[in-house]
Amino acid sequence: AWQETYSTARSPIPAASTEPLCTALAHTKPMGHTEQNTALTAWQRVVQVSPHHLLARLNITELLAALGKKDEGIAQARQTLALLEQETQPECLDGVHVPFGFVTFRVEWDRAGWDHPGDPAGEAAAQRQLLRWRLHALLAQLTGDVVHGFSAVAARPDLALTHAALGHHLVRLGQHLAAL
Repeated sequence: AWQETYSTARSPIPAASTEPLCTALAHTKPMGHTEQNTALTAWQRVVQVSPHHLLARLNITELLAALGKKDEGIAQARQTLALLEQETQPECLDGVHVPFGFVTFRVEWDRAGWDHPGDPAGEAAAQRQLLRWRLHALLAQLTGDVVHGFSAVAARPDLALTHAALGHHLVRLGQHLAAL
């Protein structure tokens, strides 16, 4: 009973509708094409129930990109960036990132909690900034627009891999000196 009470108190998703989130969370392991489509459907159900669930929206963007659905991924990333500018409940950041595993996003997501013990607002602000970084990094990949590369660096200037990705992007554009 305490789990149900805790889940209901913390979740922006109505108690009767937690099944979509549970189903989506089951799809956070390494996956092939079929599993990616299944996971995409599950995360889309989460967003239908809780439209402001930012992490679910990022997961949809990641899956659309992985499935080669570039235009849909771009639209989803832009919608999620627009939602980041609005105030949302910190619970809209709860969940697991796809792809699951040891990736920079996952490590930094956990670090946001470690760096802000007992400070949910600080943790949420750090996670929102990380979402901003990842969405701009994805948009730079999907659109080829270097502006998103610069925005990713601005969101998380401490992440060397973001600087490297921007440098690579600039070299592809023939901006060799700017890449240094």
